[in-house]
Order: sequence, then structure tokens, then C-alpha cells
Amino acid sequence: MQLANNSITLNKTEKHIAQPIALNPHIRRFFDYFQLESGFSYLENPTRSIDVYRLRHKVYCEALGFEPVNAEEQEQDEFDLRSDYISIAHSVSNNIVGCTRIINCYEDSDYLPVELLSCQKLYEGALHPRNFSRHEVCEISRLTVDKAFHPLKRRDFESISVEQATYPYINLYLYLSSLKHAADSGRRHVYLLSEPKLVRSMRMVGLKIEPVGNYIAHKGLRQPCYIDAQYFMDNLPVQFEQMLQRIEQHFPHLLSAKVVNG
Repeated sequence: MQLANNSITLNKTEKHIAQPIALNPHIRRFFDYFQLESGFSYLENPTRSIDVYRLRHKVYCEALGFEPVNAEEQEQDEFDLRSDYISIAHSVSNNIVGCTRIINCYEDSDYLPVELLSCQKLYEGALHPRNFSRHEVCEISRLTVDKAFHPLKRRDFESISVEQATYPYINLYLYLSSLKHAADSGRRHVYLLSEPKLVRSMRMVGLKIEPVGNYIAHKGLRQPCYIDAQYFMDNLPVQFEQMLQRIEQHFPHLLSAKVVNG
């Protein structure tokens, strides 16, 4: 979540004078270049889900080496069977350039990766996953962006195009859409394994994220964290308001509430 090239100034104490991100002209142009799809599963859209797996293979396996390369050129694990996906496609090619997943729990025996990987590292307290119903928890993971669509380095700002100026918002739209989907699905208690710089970046843009465990070594240094998605949506920081309006304006049918009984 790199926003340095957008000159955003946020006031952490007085919401009414914080500058909305959407006042930046680049955010208004985002949907000129990208298409957002939210909340689909493999059963609902196998073709697009396979596109997600292929992008993950390209980044996680080929570029980063986090997982072994395979002949199918698709990166999957056991958690994909109960995941919903958020994807962002480039409008010209229709290729997915960014994605993430929301891992759901349906049975008492369903656990989140953060619980399995960090079982001895999670803090005891009110935000421990076991304190909530399985139907109220989820995890955001596998956030992936094609390297060609990473934000440009500061030295390249003078030659940046209008489209390239929207690249920093890919991550932000993925996270905002994931939290919106989690809240609409009744899974307000959101967990993730986060890099230290992501925690700082989220807090800088007004997203309340709480560490709930000690750091672990998992594809680099990661810390278990918690976000109350419903609280976030009910108290949406002003800098996210117009971004959310844009999402709902373009994709109301994809972000409609999915009521989970349990």
C-alpha cells in the first residue's frame, strides 16, 4: 500500500479536516483502467478463479519462490475450497493484475491459517479467534499484484502516465473491497498475517489494525493482526468514503450482503 506519489495528508485526530483520497484526480480515473470483481468463489466462477491461481503462481511461485513451481502454473492450497476472491483486471487485456482472498469458516473444525501458523504466538485476550463464532471470522490472505502494476519509484514520477498514477490504489481497493465483503457476509472479525510495513501503511491511511500475536517467520517476517470490518465500515474514515461509493456504484450486485447463518 504505497501512496507516496499521491501527496495525501491525513490528520489522525480530526476526521472532518482530513483530505479524502478521492479528491486526488488519479483515484477518480481508476475505473477507466481497471475492473473490480468481488466475492466470487471457484464454484460460482471457476474460470476467473483459475485466473487468480495463475497470477498467484506467477508472483508467489515464479517471482518470489514462496511456493514450488508446478506444471499447471496455478498456485492453490486447501484453504481455497472455502475462499471468496477479490480481483482487479486491466480493462484493455481483461487479465487479472491483482487479487486477494477471504478465507471463511463454516464448521467448528475449520481453522484459519493465522490460527494454525501462529498457534503458540497468538496473544491471549478478547481478540483471540476462538472467542468468536466460526461463522463470524475470516482471514484475508494471498494479496498479489503483478509486478508490472506496482507503483513506480519516486525517480520515475516525472514520466508517469495517467494510468500509472492509479497503480498505488490497486492494493487499497483490494483491502477495502475485502473488508466490505467480510462485513456484508457477517464475518466482521478479520485476521491477516501482515508485514511490519503493511501495519504502518494501514494505520497511516486510517485503517485500524491491531496486532494479536508475536512475529513469526512465514514467507518473511509476519505478525498476526486483527481488523473489525463492521466497525471499520460503520466508522469509515473520510478518506475512504468516495472510494467505497465508487465500488458500490460500479458493482452493487457483487457487493450485496451475503447473510451467513450460524
